[in-house]
Amino acid sequence: MANKQPVEDELPPHGDGQPGLADHARSDSGRPTSPAVEHLQEELRLVQQALAESREKEQLLAGLIESAMDAIISVDERQRIVLFNPRAERMFGLPVADALGQSLEMFLPEASRQKHAEHIHTFARTGVSNRYPMGPGCAHGRRANGELFPVEVSISQINVQGRRLFTAILRDVSQRMHDEQALRENEERLALFAATTFEGIVISKRGRILDCNEQFARMLGSTVKELTGRLIGDLIVPEDRERIAENIRFGRESIVEHAMLSKDGRRILVEAHGKTTPAGAPAGRRFTAVRDITGRKQIEQALRDSQADLSHAQSVARIGNWRLNIQRNELHWSDENYRLYGIPQGLPLTYETFLATVHPDDRAYVDKMWQACLQGKPYDIEHRLVVDGEVKWVRQKAELEFDEQGQLLGGFGTSQDITGLKQAELELLEADRRKDEFLAMLAHELRNPLTPIRNAAHVLGRLEGQEPRVQWAQQVIERQVGHLIRLVDDLLDVSRIVRGKVALKVARIEVAAVVNQALDMARPLIDAMGHRVAVRLPEQAVYLEGDPVRLAQVLLNLLDNAAKYTPAGGKIQLDVGIAGPVIEIKVCDNGMGIPAELLPQVFDLFKQGERTLDRSQGGLGIGLTLVKALVEMHGGLLEALSTGAGQGS
Repeated sequence: MANKQPVEDELPPHGDGQPGLADHARSDSGRPTSPAVEHLQEELRLVQQALAESREKEQLLAGLIESAMDAIISVDERQRIVLFNPRAERMFGLPVADALGQSLEMFLPEASRQKHAEHIHTFARTGVSNRYPMGPGCAHGRRANGELFPVEVSISQINVQGRRLFTAILRDVSQRMHDEQALRENEERLALFAATTFEGIVISKRGRILDCNEQFARMLGSTVKELTGRLIGDLIVPEDRERIAENIRFGRESIVEHAMLSKDGRRILVEAHGKTTPAGAPAGRRFTAVRDITGRKQIEQALRDSQADLSHAQSVARIGNWRLNIQRNELHWSDENYRLYGIPQGLPLTYETFLATVHPDDRAYVDKMWQACLQGKPYDIEHRLVVDGEVKWVRQKAELEFDEQGQLLGGFGTSQDITGLKQAELELLEADRRKDEFLAMLAHELRNPLTPIRNAAHVLGRLEGQEPRVQWAQQVIERQVGHLIRLVDDLLDVSRIVRGKVALKVARIEVAAVVNQALDMARPLIDAMGHRVAVRLPEQAVYLEGDPVRLAQVLLNLLDNAAKYTPAGGKIQLDVGIAGPVIEIKVCDNGMGIPAELLPQVFDLFKQGERTLDRSQGGLGIGLTLVKALVEMHGGLLEALSTGAGQGS
């Protein structure tokens, strides 16, 4: 029929020679056909159409199986695999060719195989299937490498030409279970966070509390039950109610600070972050996270007060400070620092900006000291500034911080306006200079008349036949003039030393000779006081480089000082010792001693111990000052030691 030939060419004639059905048929060319043939042709056409549709459905089914997102496995009654789609291949890690014909048990955990067999048996008998539930009782598959993983399974059965086939559709739910577990954990964390880290409330559009957590209730000294249903405005201080109500009314997202009232009437400062629920959520609900910031605000206020006090103190003391943070690239100056350097606040701060304020004559010095500080050296300098045409003096101190590699991390420093101190220092130096000039002039003027007075007294002493009263007066005059001359000489010496007008005449001298010379000069006063003197010298001669006249003057002053400040009949000890390259000379007495509070000042000019009625022979207090200066000119050191008043020195 496909080649359009007449039907009769395909049908044999009847045995009786009568024409068959083909005798009544017609070909495509118009020959007549019988009704039976037409019926046969129609059935043939329907069969061909059905076959075509079957092939199309089979191809469609095969395509669905091949591209399915789930694994599809079919097994026969013996649980042998007859269908294994590509997704199953990827899920179990086994090629299709290796899976076909294998037992399904290879993809089941050993613990589940018996249960699976029982389920299939029941299913084959009753036709009742299960979709394995998720959760702790979910089914598990076994990959070719032995790894177990959770699956969701549905099973169906079908008879094909008398064969019963079971088909399982499996979905790997590993990721889903992981995501659901993560979601549960996140929800638990969020719930814990909401319950413990902030105070939360849910408010209706009309401002009524629908819910709150325990934290919020505790903050107000109340309970959740007591607060639920109350108007939020009742819990807010009157001056803040309107702006909070406006945010609720218009559904604005807001972060505001305001005050609330606790159950006992206390004011609690809070920070509230409120947000009205978006479309799709319960209409008009507002979720607000509230945090008690009362303590923080108190600390902030205390910090502001402290900063204000510090700023005021710095202004009064004229001390500014700065802080450098290298990691943050920040340099912070205090307000007083800006005022001190005359730099407007807000101007970018650089090293060059600072250096430009330094006096031109001091810049090289300041830069040198700062570069040394960057290498770890101390930074404590004084220099001048030029601010608005005015010269100022400042003292700068800084401490820098370095890491283990020597890299600068930051630093802190202070700047103090010492202009007033420098001015006072200059005035003091000028006054000291004038004082030295006055003392020199005074000593000179006093020295001039003393010489003729002493000469006249000496002449009177040589006259014979004088009355005893005249002799007594002559001796008094001679003693007092001698004492006055020594005082004036000491004063002249101090004045010359201070002005740098004393030059040592250094020679190699024997120490014993200097000691004996000083003892000879001090002997009259020592004998007059009835003191005993003990001298200890090294067995061998000791020599030093020094001015013999000035060193004898040093020992004479020390011996005179010991004699004057030791009660009559006292003891004076003079020891000479050697300690390595140092010669140590000690003059000790058992006299009045030196009070502890006077020891640090004992070598200062015009300083004396307290006079008593029976101890009025103290001088002007310049002897020890002169001694200290002369010893130091020789490169030596002078010390005064005493255990206290009445204990000697």
